[in-house]
Amino acid sequence: PRIYAPYGPLAVSKKALEAALQELKQLAKQTGASFVRVEPISKISKTDLKTLGLKPALKDIQPPQTWVQDLTKPREEIFAEFTSSNRNLFNTYDKKGLSIRTSQNPADMSVFLETIHDVANRTGMQPHSDKYYQTMAETLLPRQASTIYIVEAEGQAIAVGFVFDSPVTRYYA
Repeated sequence: PRIYAPYGPLAVSKKALEAALQELKQLAKQTGASFVRVEPISKISKTDLKTLGLKPALKDIQPPQTWVQDLTKPREEIFAEFTSSNRNLFNTYDKKGLSIRTSQNPADMSVFLETIHDVANRTGMQPHSDKYYQTMAETLLPRQASTIYIVEAEGQAIAVGFVFDSPVTRYYA
């Protein structure tokens, strides 16, 4: 067993990161985890990370954060920041016979799994196991800590997105 902190811990200083890492080590001892994997988000130098005993993983599990959007802004401001192509797609999706629905029902993870398998077969990417995704769904969806977005055309799912929600941040999974 291991402890994994995707996109975390979030630390504003080396001292804060050191404290968070100590807490994670303590949790590992309490739970019998053999190691702790972190993806710290901070402005701490790579040298400081090494002095804290951290070493880079051979492969990233989570994609790097590439876009941060403040969703507290008025909707018009958010849409104004879309590229013209994305604005056009959003404004015309219903005219193209597409519908978008959200779900917090763990049973709808089957739609996500079917899609991720198609993507894996087409691109060669290696997704997590079905059990991994199903456990996430069963744990997070009932707590409204995640949402599944499903785009459908003629009743068939053609795109699926899974997001994690905290009180202040949404992560696209």
